[in-house]
Amino acid sequence: GPREASALHAYKAFPTCRYREEFSNPFPSECIPLCIMLSDEGHFRRAAYVLCHVPLHLRDDEAYLSFAPHFGRSREDLVPVFQRRSPKHIVDGSHPNVVQVTLTCCVCLEKEHPSYDCPKFAEWLDRCNQVYEQLHEQSITLNMSAERGVDAYSNSRVDQRDEIARTLQVLHANINGWILSGPERLQAFCRFLLSAIDNMEQTALRQYPGAFVSDTAFASGDTPPERVFTKAECPIRQALNATITRLGETGHRAFAYRLFSRCPPLLVDPKQGLSAILRLNNASEADILLAQQDAQVASLWSRSSAIPVDTHCMICFESGHGFRQCPEVVGHAAWSSRVTAIVSNLASIRCNADGITAAADYIYDEYARYRLGVESLRSHPEVASLLLERLAMACFRSGETHRGFRVLRRIPIEMLEVRALRSFWKGAGCTQEQLASNILRLQQFHAKYNLTPSISNPPPPLKKSVELGRDFLQTIEKGLCRYCYSTNHRASECSLFLNEVAIGRDAAATFRMAIVHPQLTPLQGKIIIMRTVKFFLLHQHHVPYHVHGVCKAANGTAAFLAMIDEPAVALRLLLAIPAAYRMRHVFIHVLNAFKVPLDVVETKMGDFMTTGDSSYTSPSAHVNDGDVVVTDNLVQYRLPIPDVAFETLFADLPNIRGELEVADEIILSHTDPAVVKKETDRRSKAMTSYRKAVSEYERDAAERKKAIEDGEDISGLTIVRHAPAKPKFGAVVINPLQRSNIHSLREAFDPIQVSVERVLGMKIGCRHVPVSYTHLRAHETPEHLVCRLLLEKKKKKKNKKKDRSDEININNLTH
Repeated sequence: GPREASALHAYKAFPTCRYREEFSNPFPSECIPLCIMLSDEGHFRRAAYVLCHVPLHLRDDEAYLSFAPHFGRSREDLVPVFQRRSPKHIVDGSHPNVVQVTLTCCVCLEKEHPSYDCPKFAEWLDRCNQVYEQLHEQSITLNMSAERGVDAYSNSRVDQRDEIARTLQVLHANINGWILSGPERLQAFCRFLLSAIDNMEQTALRQYPGAFVSDTAFASGDTPPERVFTKAECPIRQALNATITRLGETGHRAFAYRLFSRCPPLLVDPKQGLSAILRLNNASEADILLAQQDAQVASLWSRSSAIPVDTHCMICFESGHGFRQCPEVVGHAAWSSRVTAIVSNLASIRCNADGITAAADYIYDEYARYRLGVESLRSHPEVASLLLERLAMACFRSGETHRGFRVLRRIPIEMLEVRALRSFWKGAGCTQEQLASNILRLQQFHAKYNLTPSISNPPPPLKKSVELGRDFLQTIEKGLCRYCYSTNHRASECSLFLNEVAIGRDAAATFRMAIVHPQLTPLQGKIIIMRTVKFFLLHQHHVPYHVHGVCKAANGTAAFLAMIDEPAVALRLLLAIPAAYRMRHVFIHVLNAFKVPLDVVETKMGDFMTTGDSSYTSPSAHVNDGDVVVTDNLVQYRLPIPDVAFETLFADLPNIRGELEVADEIILSHTDPAVVKKETDRRSKAMTSYRKAVSEYERDAAERKKAIEDGEDISGLTIVRHAPAKPKFGAVVINPLQRSNIHSLREAFDPIQVSVERVLGMKIGCRHVPVSYTHLRAHETPEHLVCRLLLEKKKKKKNKKKDRSDEININNLTH
């Protein structure tokens, strides 16, 4: 009828408009009636398509109910869904979408499969691959014809070029159709790109890198030849950059950051994708224009500051948590699936090496905390393959050789193939002669132990022995620095080793001065200790605990806090230290501070293995081509041990768990009181809003009840959906950093050390430089003069006594 004809006429004009989503945002009252009209005439999928363009918080329940029965969803099924949503026009995450209402794919609106796994996306990618293959074959033909001096453009070639041009137009139209059709389709297409990014990189950059010509291959003002397709027409490049831009424009910051971080740098368009990310980071238009015009500046922005990895999760790019607490990781119960999720997500960050270094540090930290070992990887070869093929190789390629070797050492020996160690030696900087010698030595090692390593079909495990471990390390470490695994220096000259030892000396010196120096008041000393605790908590996954100074400073700080009646903070710090580096007597101090009886302490710590146990012995020296690094003085290497602190010590002490929850707030009250005040004000405002909402809810409910009892019309009254939920406040938590290195560790600890040096008036730690006696005499104050004279007088008396005793001894000998 006329109604159906008018509805179809309006619908035909809707998809062809490029600004249909911009129109649906300020004018939802025009789109929602069209949706209901289409549903009334039986065009349910078209109705759902129109409603997808309206923002979630502006959609009506009646619009959903108009087409929901077509997808098998009754009004009764949707009542719980609609009851959970907030009132209209309130922007929050409670509003349902088309997928939640229809339980079907929002792209095809036909089948019950995930939207990001829609066959239409796969068909689009297949057509992109076909275009790349056709252009690659065409470029080969053109090159061969140019060499022969023959014109290769026959009529068939021209027809093929026209067909490719039409295919590209369709592919670009598909991209615009998906990213401009509402939040459901935009997010679905983004998730598809994230899942297919590896295949796209393989197609665009490895198999057919010359399919599209660079836009800068022609002089300014010139137009490309007719038979050449530029990178601006590349469908994969356009899909990535247009989606990033659209995500930034619609406020989906997390998805925009996530897609940009995983996008290969060669597929990033400075005028689209990078500019959108810079605008999200509040960069000035001058900086954005400079990035668009200068390729080096654009590359620097992409690597350094485009992705806020310090304030956002490196997996989901939401703020407020790190990747260890990411909901996408916490949901995995098994350790194998959790490790796989973290490593696969972090290693896929392509804009810089932050993801690779964070993943490698995570694996080593899991090993140090006894949560990942050789036996677990032997029972899960797919995880071992992921660590070796995806993570260790990426570390070697990016120059993080020592991190890659840490990951490689977690893999069982029978799984380490020759190609993996060859990549390690190449990353270490070995020459071709050294590489050949190392491979020959490795083959001799395999022959000695009758070993044929394989990652896919590993042989039976070798019997553990000291000789096996020594032979393996001598085989792969010969000629390398055994600390950073580089070929151009020895261990005594290793900058990484010297920096880690330096931070150990600084931490130990700062701790000693904070607790014993008379120029520091008790309050000043406590604040310095709390700042040190915060430093250890922030960098707990990256601190080199194997350095003596770091280990002693961390354990000593915990023991001192227990003595000054701060046992909760002491326990919080102690549990952040890996179990192999905790000291038994520190646990005793902490439990005594919690008023635990001594007999209970002895019972609970009976089978508790920790640092200093007689059952553990560590090597006394680390030898490397003439360099001897004595571990008793500088570095101690400890095997990880099970962390059974909670199960062994605190299972029957619930009061300790309760006090542990407020430890971070105590620390921040001393180091960052403004943060605690801000959190207190936020909680106060939230409770005030909650009480106001409760009073309004009770008043509206009472008015509605009274109107019903009196038989009055209630259509004009406020609709009461549900009672307001009481806000829940978690404890203030100091979230550890996701990434760090030795330079950032020293930079973070430097303000603590400087604050102590300013009070003392002298340098401490590795920055302390002995000065001459003349220099001290030239700068001494009257107080220093009195002290010096008293010390010299005392020294003279002591020397006289010593001379007298020497005379007596000599006389005894002569007689």
